[in-house]
Amino acid sequence: MANKQTKNNTFKEVLIAKIDDYMDEAFATQDTEKRQKYREVIHEMEKLLLLVCELE
Repeated sequence: MANKQTKNNTFKEVLIAKIDDYMDEAFATQDTEKRQKYREVIHEMEKLLLLVCELE
């Protein structure tokens, strides 16, 4: 069970880091279309993060 918890934490940490990366990219671009795509991806990743938390 401890091993499973470690894997979930690692996945969550990686997901949070990726969300942060995409947020940085979204803030750095002036391209409105690109920013919208980042926003959509971030929303989907947030949903995934919430689902992972609920499954724990």
